[in-house]
Parts: sequence; structure tokens; C-alpha cells
Amino acid sequence: MQGRKTGGRKKGTPNKVSGDMKAVLAAFCSDYYNSGEFLKDFLNLDPKDRLDIFTKILPYFTPKMQAVQADINAAVTKTIEDELIRLSQQNE
Repeated sequence: MQGRKTGGRKKGTPNKVSGDMKAVLAAFCSDYYNSGEFLKDFLNLDPKDRLDIFTKILPYFTPKMQAVQADINAAVTKTIEDELIRLSQQNE
């Protein structure tokens, strides 16, 4: 049973804590990257760990690829004119 909403945030209002936290994390990451420490720390990791980190952060920077299906058995409809042309060419 669904009740009527009587309080809280209005629909579409962003969560203030989430927005603030995203800003803090973005600033931290930006500062860490721009300091040069990120690259130094990254290169000090074992190759396996570097690859693991790379594969974990990659989805945040590139869109996920979706499989595409093509129906190659699509029905082809012929018009009466097409069929008449085919029949007339058979009799020649």
C-alpha cells in the first residue's frame, strides 16, 4: 500500500550531503593528481596492481559498450510492380 508523501525533500531536489561529498572528493582527487604524487604512487605499484586499479577506474571515464544485434533475416516485401517486372523478364 502506497501512502501519500507528507514531508522530506521535494521530488528532484538533490541530496545536499551527496553533492557536498562529491565536491570534496573531486577536489581531493584533483589535488592528488596535480601534485604528481598520483603518478609516482601508481608507478611504484606492481604491474598486476596497476592493471587492477586501471580496470577499476576505467568505467568512470569511458562509456560501457553495448552489444548490438542485427536481424539479417528481415522480411523483404515486394510490390506488385516488382513481381510483374520479374514475370515479364522470365517470358523473354
